[in-house]
Amino acid sequence: MNLKPYPEYKDSGVPWLGKVPRHWEVYKIRNVANLIVSNVDKHSFENENKVYLCNYTDVYKNEKITNKIKFMKATASEEEIRKFKLRINDVVITKDSESWNDIGVPALVLYENQDFICGYHLAILRTQEKLSGQYLFVYYKTKHLCTIPYNSQRCNQIWSVSKCNKRCESIIATHLRTTRHR
Repeated sequence: MNLKPYPEYKDSGVPWLGKVPRHWEVYKIRNVANLIVSNVDKHSFENENKVYLCNYTDVYKNEKITNKIKFMKATASEEEIRKFKLRINDVVITKDSESWNDIGVPALVLYENQDFICGYHLAILRTQEKLSGQYLFVYYKTKHLCTIPYNSQRCNQIWSVSKCNKRCESIIATHLRTTRHR
């Protein structure tokens, strides 16, 4: 199958990508999504609110986070609930592991509830207006992203998104009205 070329191209500014169609926009992830690193553990305390935790295995074993998953019951402070409440279209990624290739494993959140929060060993990527959560999820599923940023640095035998490498790769995003190939 041959695709018809676009009329004009420009340099993407990303060495591995090369040229892109002139109407495409290239963003750094940090400019279109916020990274929120959770520190909510599995311990429950009487003076905290009851919550359901989305844990590492929920993300690692499921590409989509839905209400069909049986989430762990725990507790969290008001501040933790405010900060780590999961929203529809958030992308949750594994943030640390004993193996570098288990970092950055994504899951797209399709379920939201007032008492549903992100647990420890995970990070939330919350997109801004310019980018959809689904697009970011698919981007994180690519092997390029999983292998390049994390394969050269170690942190005390544990690989970590937040400690080892804060580099934000560029991603390609097009406005919906320009995504149809002419």
